Formats: sequence, structure tokens, C-alpha cells
Amino acid sequence: LIIGHCIVEANMGGVRLRRIARLLPRQGWDAVALTHPSERGVDREMSGLRLEEVAAPDLTRFYTRLRSLGRHKPASEAAGRKEPTSKVIGLTSKINRWLMIPDKQVLWYRPALARGREVLRREKFDAIFCSLDPRTCLLLGARLSRETGVPCILEYRDLWTGNPYYHVTQPTALHRRIHESLERKALRQARCVSAVCRGIADYLGQKYGSVLRAPVELNYNFFD
Repeated sequence: LIIGHCIVEANMGGVRLRRIARLLPRQGWDAVALTHPSERGVDREMSGLRLEEVAAPDLTRFYTRLRSLGRHKPASEAAGRKEPTSKVIGLTSKINRWLMIPDKQVLWYRPALARGREVLRREKFDAIFCSLDPRTCLLLGARLSRETGVPCILEYRDLWTGNPYYHVTQPTALHRRIHESLERKALRQARCVSAVCRGIADYLGQKYGSVLRAPVELNYNFFD
């Protein structure tokens, strides 16, 4: 079971996961991907891969409506006018930074967890593979592994804590403590951890060596 929020999206994470998905059947693996539905017409390039697509709540529409309710403008004045995109983006950024832990995809966690449980009840799996970013995928994979006993493999394409841009999503000491606790919990459950560069592998080994079950494996981007 591959857990990747962005597997059918046109970004770096999606490209890597689609490549992995193409290679797995050649090694005899029957892979299923738990992912968010694509919002763009991406060439999925995933022959032999089954998709379990589950959507998260659409917060953009909710934020827009929330702002409109707070304006208290006459109906005649509000008619035909749309909320400026910049204001919606600004509100979304603030909510994502202060409330969405571990990241803005956390609202996908509950519906994806329910679908993951359903899939794991329906058929037998040998492993759960999940890739960061987003961080929510690691929490989801660890949770499903803990509930079912299916071994979990966590891939780090970037850092979680220790990221030089941590202040964007971890603005206070309390945020940083929560993130570190969540990351430690996920890593403790992982049977194996993989990183795409030596710096990430060394960081994880130094900071979380006490909870890792095995040394961090190093698998560079797009090297077989």
C-alpha cells in the first residue's frame, strides 16, 4: 500500500511516487496507492497500479464564505462581487501556519484513514510505504501500521523537524515540540526509514537514533 497525497499531481513528489509505482510491478509487487484525487489532467504513467482516491474537505470555499459572513454588507452591495483572491490566500496561509499540524493536508488524514482501514481489511498487504512531503502521510502510514501490524516504510524526501524553513509551519516553541513528538511517534512505528540524501539520513540518525529500528537507508532521487 503506497500512501501519497500527491501521487497524481504534477509536482516532484508525484513524479517520484509515480516512478516507484511503475517499477514495483516489475519486481513482482501488486501495489495499491491511497491518494487524493487529481485536480489536473496529469498523465498518471502507472500501469498496473490501482488507485484508492479519497478527497479532503475543500477549505478554500469555506474560507471565502467565512469572510463573506463577517462583512455584513447589504445584499444589493454584495451581489455580483467576489472576495479578492489575495485576502482568501492571506487567511488560508494564517490558518495553515497556526492551526494545521503537521501540515495543511491534515484534513485529509481522517477520510484517508477510514479508506486505508477499509482497504487493509479487504485484502492482505506485505508493507505500507509512505513518503514525506506531506508529513500527514507519515502519520497516516504509522497509524495504519500500528493498527494492523503491517510493516511500515517511511521515506524522507525532505526534513520534517530540522528544516531551515521550520518557522513557516512551526512558528512557536510549542509548535516545534508538537511536531517533534509527532515525528518521533511515526519513526518509532517504522520498520524501515529511507532518505534521498546523506544530510537527511545523518540528521535522522543523530536526532532519532534511540527510536529507529534500523539505520536509515540512503536512496538517492531516481537512482535504482
